[in-house]
Amino acid sequence: MKIKDEKGSMAVYVSVVLLSMLLILSALFLISNVVRRSQIETAIKVKETYEADNDRVEEIYNEITKNTDKADYVQDGLILHYDAINNTGNGHSNTTTTWQDLSGNNNNGTFSTSPTTSTFYWEDDCITLANNSSTSGMYVDTPVNLNNLERTIIYTIDANNLEGSIWGDTSNKNTNGLFNYYNFISNRGDSSIGQARYAYTFSKAGKYNYAVSLSNTEMKFYENGQLITTVNNSAGLGTSGTMRLLSARHNSQNAQNLKMYNFLIYDRVLSDSEIQANYEIVKSEYGL
Repeated sequence: MKIKDEKGSMAVYVSVVLLSMLLILSALFLISNVVRRSQIETAIKVKETYEADNDRVEEIYNEITKNTDKADYVQDGLILHYDAINNTGNGHSNTTTTWQDLSGNNNNGTFSTSPTTSTFYWEDDCITLANNSSTSGMYVDTPVNLNNLERTIIYTIDANNLEGSIWGDTSNKNTNGLFNYYNFISNRGDSSIGQARYAYTFSKAGKYNYAVSLSNTEMKFYENGQLITTVNNSAGLGTSGTMRLLSARHNSQNAQNLKMYNFLIYDRVLSDSEIQANYEIVKSEYGL
């Protein structure tokens, strides 16, 4: 009798185990089926989306690759940003006579003359001023006045065998130099007492990124994100006019043999790490 009871208990136990396993397998099957159905539905949606967007490939590409400058460059204190790749703010134009300010401050550059095909012209990634008469007066005027402001100016150029000025303050001081009177730095010509000055000759062929910062006491000069020198500034922060690119005030200083890719102005002194961060963006954008 005892044996029968044990056999009966064992049968019940086996039945319960088998039933439990059946329930577990059924649940797993249902879950797997739901997951599989979800995967199929997702795949179908992906296929439908892909097919729907197939005719929008160019539009989608342009949206992904559109200018994202504001997310890249240091923005604190940025008051002017010219980028030759995006010289209109909505792509590139070879005929525009306005260099759009991408900082959002409406400090657009105005050309003194329409671009020509041989001496003053847009390329896909720069504005070129080459082999022109020193009195031709080809330049870009900006409305930015930096008087009494600390500042950082960043620019990317190919200035091998440069003649003339990369930029200058449009004052009445006839100082021959890359950056006119009180405007940081010169590589030739007359100096001025108390001027913040560092002799640097732009003799390297190819694209280079430079930065110059000026505080009330010192000037710093950078090449490709690296600090090259620090000099005393006993001239203060005075300027007397607006900024002109590719030429200073006087036509005799008109730049030659110069390609300019971008130009940025900050109304504060950037740190070494910020200069380096901006250089990394320039390096990527212009293939330095």
